[in-house]
Parts: sequence; C-alpha cells; structure tokens
Amino acid sequence: MKKGPISPHSHQKLLVGSLLSLNDSPRFRQSLSWVILISGLVVWIIVQGSLSLVPLWNRSLPPETDDTLTYVLKSRQMQDCFNQDCPALIDLKKQRKQSRVSHSNSDIREEVELACSRIFPVYHPLLSLILLGLNKSGLDWMTAYKVIWTAGPVFFGLAYR
Repeated sequence: MKKGPISPHSHQKLLVGSLLSLNDSPRFRQSLSWVILISGLVVWIIVQGSLSLVPLWNRSLPPETDDTLTYVLKSRQMQDCFNQDCPALIDLKKQRKQSRVSHSNSDIREEVELACSRIFPVYHPLLSLILLGLNKSGLDWMTAYKVIWTAGPVFFGLAYR
C-alpha cells in the first residue's frame, strides 16, 4: 500500500508535540535560560558600548574628567607613596590643618576639604591596582583608564547574572 503525501498539519502537530515534550525537560529550560542570558549580555554590551565607548575613545579628555584624574592620582599615589608618608603629602596634611583654623569663609573651607578628600582617602584600591598593572604593562595612565572603561560593560553585565 502506498501512503499519500503527508499533510502540512501533521508537520505542525509533530513540531508542537516535540516542543511540548522539551518544555518538560530541565535541561531544555536551563539551556534556554543560558541563551536568554547570553543574548541579553550581548545586547547590553552593544548598547553600552555604542553609548559610552565611542565618545570615550574619540574625545581628547575622558568623561567626568575630575573623577578620572582622581582615580589616576590615587593609582600613582599607590605606586609612589603607598603609606602616605612622603614629604609632599605630609606637607599637604600640615597645610590642611592650618587651613581649617585660618579660613573663616565657608566657601574656601569647602574647596580645601574637596581637594583634600580627593588626595588623602584610599577608597578604591582594586581599581588603583588594575590601573597600576596596566600602566606597568606599558600603557599610559589615560589609556589604561580608557581600557578599564571599555571593559566596564562586560563586568557590569556579568554582575547581573
């Protein structure tokens, strides 16, 4: 006996039946979640890359220049004066103590405190170590900072996993 051609509806039923049986599979669900995660990560990197990396590598100064220079300063300080006991910092600390007493103007005091808050505290040693390592590998400070900014979307995207 010769069978007739298979109807298109039977293919659909077979496909739907196969997909429904996969739906019950824990391996399928895990694979699907990984596909969704990787797809989202790729979209995140593309969007963040286009929004932040194009200006970063095309402008002469990095975004948020004051913060960038603070990070570079702290990295350089970690390299040259890790314990903050070098003569320049000791002198700045003395000047800071004197300025607290001598300045009655609150605006001047605020500016001095802002400058000192960027010089003395160590609040991001991991970033400073990464910058220092990239600098030791041959990159200048600003290029090393740009490399870290470039890798940032990947790190943040993976953090959401």
